[in-house]
Amino acid sequence: MSLAEMESEAKMENTEDLESRLLLQPWASVCFAESTLMAKAWFGDAGYALLLSDLSSMWYERAGTDVIHQRSKELNKRLTAHTSSFLNRLRNLICPLLEGQKNSSTSFSCQLSPSSLILHVKSELSGLPFHWDFHCAAAPIEMMSRHLVQPLMAMSLALQCQVQELATLLLQKDAEIEDYRESGAALSRERLKTEPFKKESFLKTFEEEISVCFLQDAMWAVFLTLSLAEGNVKMSSHCFLEGSEIRRVLDDGVQS
Repeated sequence: MSLAEMESEAKMENTEDLESRLLLQPWASVCFAESTLMAKAWFGDAGYALLLSDLSSMWYERAGTDVIHQRSKELNKRLTAHTSSFLNRLRNLICPLLEGQKNSSTSFSCQLSPSSLILHVKSELSGLPFHWDFHCAAAPIEMMSRHLVQPLMAMSLALQCQVQELATLLLQKDAEIEDYRESGAALSRERLKTEPFKKESFLKTFEEEISVCFLQDAMWAVFLTLSLAEGNVKMSSHCFLEGSEIRRVLDDGVQS
């Protein structure tokens, strides 16, 4: 194998590693001045991958050491640090941001369009001004499906499965309580008495509420964004089901 082929194979492995690592990262809701976006990122030893979405569109950039080196020369002419220093600085700026930490010495702003997004970063490095632009292009449909749609479907299906399991458990608890009553047991406090659980009525109400949520896309987007911002939801893209598994769970839900 020639040197060029070895370098090409190494770059391909790095690309695949970045993709797989990014898939495992949870989404976070981030405010960039006038824009609130969902974001996730992965920084490795030889590059980074950044994914941003407003729940309607998605933008993505993957940059290796060559891109980082060239862009750092264009944007930071007074800085002569090694590429690894720039990469480490970017990691230290973006990762805390995704965790909800503020940095008064750093500012972010973005330019949005359907086909591209540029995220501008202004900070410092070694006491000198540090500038960076993330140039994100529109992500392909497959990436949006893999990182956003499939995880959301998996979360929805998991929730429905949990509801079914809890409903069954409540029926078992009702049967257990009834057995106690028939054995002569009585409540010591009347206020603890509950009505028998009606599974069919409960599941019907649950399904109606789910339908309303999905029909009202705007409300769902706001809910998800606020939940992420408050730390109530951590959605990791590796939590998705294959198509056959999704169909199986849906079929099980219909049959029950």
